[in-house]
Amino acid sequence: GRFNFNQQTRQGISYVRLVGGDEVYAVDGFLSMTMGQGFAAYRNKDILKVNKDNLTQILINTLGSATILQKNGNTWTQDSNPVDSTTLFNYLDGLQQITGNTFADDFDDVQSNNLLYKTLALEGNNISTPLLIKAYRDTTRTSPFVIQSSLNPDNYFEIGENELVEQLFGGW
Repeated sequence: GRFNFNQQTRQGISYVRLVGGDEVYAVDGFLSMTMGQGFAAYRNKDILKVNKDNLTQILINTLGSATILQKNGNTWTQDSNPVDSTTLFNYLDGLQQITGNTFADDFDDVQSNNLLYKTLALEGNNISTPLLIKAYRDTTRTSPFVIQSSLNPDNYFEIGENELVEQLFGGW
């Protein structure tokens, strides 16, 4: 079909007709830009969505070694020592919304306990159940890191670069 753009509402409208039909339908949006994408384009890619102001505790576990960041009033501490506010602000800012790009549908979740690399647990106000992120390291894969989130527990995401792992777990 064709499309139109309404300047007043700032919305696109696509006009479509079923093959062999006479009726023309108006659909909100530009269908030509959303149709024809692969199946993965319609899947939930959320890894983490959190308001950093609601966080009160962050637990990072790396191969048995735990780091606890805790908010006391307006001050964050690590093992009762104040944390650099700029470093922490940048870290928390990077946690607010994280999405995955590549699904790791072939990841063997039966073997996941043997491949666990790091975990991240986020607790806070308006967070009824701690958000849990698990990072797995599988050196047999082309991209060695796989991420799973309790926000989207049925999906595993392949992470080729170490950047997202650093964004999630920081240098703590």
